[in-house]
Amino acid sequence: IGLAIGAFLYGFAPASMFWVMIAGAAVMGITLPITNGPILAIVQAKVAPDMQGRVMTLLHSIAPAASLISLAAAGPLADQVGVQTWFLVTGLVIILLVIGAVLIEPIRQIEDRPDVSAKNDSAGLVVEEATAAR
Repeated sequence: IGLAIGAFLYGFAPASMFWVMIAGAAVMGITLPITNGPILAIVQAKVAPDMQGRVMTLLHSIAPAASLISLAAAGPLADQVGVQTWFLVTGLVIILLVIGAVLIEPIRQIEDRPDVSAKNDSAGLVVEEATAAR
């Protein structure tokens, strides 16, 4: 939602009030780590350790690719509809994506699923006991 608020501040800022855009950039900048931190923590807790590298690589490959595609599309579209309109539409799209994600039950309940570390701890304990018995 913070990204949407920042985009709306960009969209509603008149050209004479540059400080409103600075505030929008600050809101966006502050909310990104608040969003990304939990995502990485969830991946570490819910993805098996032998798959974490693949999942992290996928996440860190898709994000820049999406950024490049959106930047390539944003320029021509902003020229067509206006920069302020583009930021307002972007904010609205972000809010719709958040609402959509909240309505998807597996996303909403991801923290309720068992952590893979709980399974691995018991397996690791068995391996350590077997090694100590030798």
